[in-house]
Amino acid sequence: MFGSAAGLVGAGITIRSTSVKARTPKLVIIEESSIPESRQFCEALMEGDHHAEIVRIDRSLNGLLDQLSDSSACFVGLTSDPAAMIASQLLLERGGQPHLEGKHHYTQGRWMHQTNGTSSLLERASNGWPTALAYHIRDLMDGSINDHTAECRSGACNLAASSPGALVSWAIQVEDHLS
Repeated sequence: MFGSAAGLVGAGITIRSTSVKARTPKLVIIEESSIPESRQFCEALMEGDHHAEIVRIDRSLNGLLDQLSDSSACFVGLTSDPAAMIASQLLLERGGQPHLEGKHHYTQGRWMHQTNGTSSLLERASNGWPTALAYHIRDLMDGSINDHTAECRSGACNLAASSPGALVSWAIQVEDHLS
């Protein structure tokens, strides 16, 4: 984590090291394996939390519906639609409480982000924005920072051929007594 954090701090992004485990009984990270940004986000979110569970889904959404039936967990993902939309709808119908939702669009050689957080959070991260976002989500879920809606652009970056061009980051907490 320190190597990644040092690189992001050098890029002008402040990162706090926090633990998701304190507030959530279980962390389930949804990774859309065919999307490089989703894999990068998942790896960063897993750092330091060996109790988190990763659910790898493909474009057919195999594995997603089974995992969403877990009784008590915080579900987190950086996925394309329809995965993000389906997960959100099902978890909210079960009484889940959303922590955040961010929209990320690739346009004119840059990622445009509308997320919870400070306006400079992702603007200088370029290709490292999924890592910066993962650390920010940890801080939000831990309660160590306040959130507010912001919009920013990343630095110039090259889009991988397998990237969809539009992603959604989300975190929804589902408790036993709500389901």
